[in-house]
Amino acid sequence: MLFSAEQQARIAVRLREIAADPNLSLRERRRLLQSAERFERLSARGRANELTKEAQKAQEHRGRGGPAGDGNRIAKSYVDLAEEAAKGIGETKPKMRAFLAAMEGGARDYGCHEAAKQYASLSALLAKSQSMRGFLEEAKKSVACDSDEVGDNKPSLPPEKFMPYQNHGDHWGCLSENVEEFVQRLSPLMLTHGRCIDPHPSDRRSGSDGILAAGESIGLVWPESPLCGLSVISGLEESGAVSQVLMSSYPFVITGARYTLTVMEIIPWSNGVEAWIKACPPNSEGPLLTFFDTRYYAYRDRLRIGQQAEFALAGLVYAAEVVHPEPILITDPDAIRKLRVETSELDEITPMELQTEGAAILLPGDEEEAPDDYQFQGPVKAVETVTVFDQSITRFTATVARLPKPGDADIDLDIELYVANHAWRTEERPVWGSDVRGYVWLQGCLVDAALGRS
Repeated sequence: MLFSAEQQARIAVRLREIAADPNLSLRERRRLLQSAERFERLSARGRANELTKEAQKAQEHRGRGGPAGDGNRIAKSYVDLAEEAAKGIGETKPKMRAFLAAMEGGARDYGCHEAAKQYASLSALLAKSQSMRGFLEEAKKSVACDSDEVGDNKPSLPPEKFMPYQNHGDHWGCLSENVEEFVQRLSPLMLTHGRCIDPHPSDRRSGSDGILAAGESIGLVWPESPLCGLSVISGLEESGAVSQVLMSSYPFVITGARYTLTVMEIIPWSNGVEAWIKACPPNSEGPLLTFFDTRYYAYRDRLRIGQQAEFALAGLVYAAEVVHPEPILITDPDAIRKLRVETSELDEITPMELQTEGAAILLPGDEEEAPDDYQFQGPVKAVETVTVFDQSITRFTATVARLPKPGDADIDLDIELYVANHAWRTEERPVWGSDVRGYVWLQGCLVDAALGRS
């Protein structure tokens, strides 16, 4: 993570303080408050992640004969987290109810069932309480009573490594506001009309009857367009019989900007057929990129750490807006000296104006929960409107980073991005040269992953 949970909470407080300035425009104030809310959410998630890891350590410590009181301390921490959230969301029970429900659902998704019970218990207390203050007082009393029963409320966590949330709901949300209805409509079409893009089992095994063997996987894509849906089907063996199982479905960009990258880390998902890839440009000071590998299932046996390969990168945008960046005036003498350190004007401390128009910016979002999500800003190099899934979608290429090249001009890192109409936060649409800012899900795959016959 770029910031700790505590730092994110402090940033949120500071943003709210700045937003209280009566001289700000309504638009500026709204943006600051939106940013504050985002940092508050990240802080709450970060605290929950920290508590989960701490609880896991307590569980392991207890397994080695450690003290039995750690579970009670962790349980109290969940109440402390609720109290921290109350400071950020104010005296509003509906927001606290939504917060606790989200935390309970996240805990269940992580497999932390004891944590989920704690949040469910807090939700029940909230429903009975007349006020937020009364709720927090009752919650603390509940933990105090439980602490007398040593060992009864210790978290019971799975032994495997804590993993981020592995799900494509938010990714389908890039294409539709009603994700459940959209996926329900799309799924049968993908399975019945989808084209197989991988060598079929009958091509790989002599005497094959066309059925996937245990451990084999194929991908089906639909519709026939640069942006489509991909369903991963795998053969799974259970009780001696092999079943054909739908493992996952997600939006898939067939095309993309091509770059040679060095694989630094492979982070498989729990289903074994999906993964995040961490990679960077070879022999450069460029950024370390984390992206969802859309075709990992097809070549997971041959992808290696340290391998240099050509990847096609693209992104689906959660939210975007056309912006008109204003210059930044630097007046602090120390900051000016740092900016002039490599120039002949080192002692010149007159105010400097930095132009942000055309800037290329790529910042990681929540590296714990969604390492393939980024904030971006960059100039548009090409733009068009395409029709996919019965809707118009803006497809554009933007420069999101610039890679230094010794003795030569920087190399633009251009990414092909897709934005559905509901994801635009401004009425204005981009043209060539526009600056666009937003949040993006970054995906990619090996260019040489051959698309097989249907």
